[in-house]
Amino acid sequence: MKRIAVIAAALAVSMLSSAPAAAQAFGISAGDKVETLDVVRDIGEGKYLVNVPSPHPEFEVYRVTASDTAGTCLVVAAGVDHDRDRYGDSVRAAYEKVAAAIDKRYGKGLEYDHLRSGALWDDRDEWVMAIAQNERSLQMAWTPEYGSDLTDDITEILLTVNASSSSSSYLHLQYRFANYDACSAEISSQVDAVF
Repeated sequence: MKRIAVIAAALAVSMLSSAPAAAQAFGISAGDKVETLDVVRDIGEGKYLVNVPSPHPEFEVYRVTASDTAGTCLVVAAGVDHDRDRYGDSVRAAYEKVAAAIDKRYGKGLEYDHLRSGALWDDRDEWVMAIAQNERSLQMAWTPEYGSDLTDDITEILLTVNASSSSSSYLHLQYRFANYDACSAEISSQVDAVF
């Protein structure tokens, strides 16, 4: 009898220690209330610039969308600038590194790498300019529809390359949580209440 009790206790401890961690984006979970976050600035309409508990060196600005009832429903990270990178080599290397880390955690995403037909900016040294001019797209999406193994709390992860000039680009990473629709509706209702 003691042996069964010891085995049951060991099994319970093993199950607890191997339980998956709650879904988080940079240490922020779905439903986290604004009061629990390190808010840098309220930028209006349910959007807040924040300091995150678990920052990543590739990203420097973090924003959450949150409502009073639903809490945090979207986490967005804007990356560091990859300057003097007309060919896009630096930003693409960073993109591949971040994508591989997300793949490892959530399974394969679906990549969209497209140069618009007839694009003016199509030379190798115009890669970032094509991004800046919306002639080129490089994005990876993780969703259940694409076969990604997301947790119940995360419905979509998007990693995108953006550009601020012909030779400066950065990554944009977005985590959308399952409470996003309720959160957005609540924020819209509050914004529209002024009428």
